[in-house]
Amino acid sequence: MSIFQVCTLGRMCLWFLLIIGLLSQSQQGAAHFYKIQPGTFKEFQYINCQGTYNRSTYTKLIRICEECQNLYRNDYTVSLECKENCFQNEMFDKCVLSLLLAHKEEEYKNMITYASG
Repeated sequence: MSIFQVCTLGRMCLWFLLIIGLLSQSQQGAAHFYKIQPGTFKEFQYINCQGTYNRSTYTKLIRICEECQNLYRNDYTVSLECKENCFQNEMFDKCVLSLLLAHKEEEYKNMITYASG
């Protein structure tokens, strides 16, 4: 094999790797495109909330789930479970108790009723 053939083969391999790299980047970009941003109306719909979307109320409810996730760092599903079914689940109740917010439980139930419809 001559040096010219090795260089041509090397360039083809380089182009091939470059194209594969670009394709993998575009697929990762597409995945980020579909990521639902927290606190948005899309997320509100995604977790099956069918009531009235009020950003400040919704943000307060999300904040409880985020704080609970911080409390139980090793369990990565806490935040998702907490938001499930528009906050109408056992995990949300456990989070309220774990965060020592039992005195505001009635207020949170009213917020959930407002959000869930």
